[in-house]
Amino acid sequence: MRQKNLIIGTIVLLIVGAVCGWFLWLWLNPGALSPVSLDDPTKATKAKSHTGYCCTKIGSACESVSDPGLCFRGGGKAFNAVQRNCDYYCYNVKP
Repeated sequence: MRQKNLIIGTIVLLIVGAVCGWFLWLWLNPGALSPVSLDDPTKATKAKSHTGYCCTKIGSACESVSDPGLCFRGGGKAFNAVQRNCDYYCYNVKP
């Protein structure tokens, strides 16, 4: 029983040490896991905007917009990429 506890303790100690060492390495090398330069927006992996539908007037159908920001800057209440979902919300929301 004592030998089994010693083996389990050693394994746990190795795992905890590896995790602590990994966090220490990340702390000492802050840019090590970042393959994308934050200064270059052309290398971003996701598009910053996408088309969808905006609920601008409660109780009516949603309008097509090219950017979620345009929806909310124009006074929109909700944005959704799927017209059916947007219309459902826009018709059923309580003002």
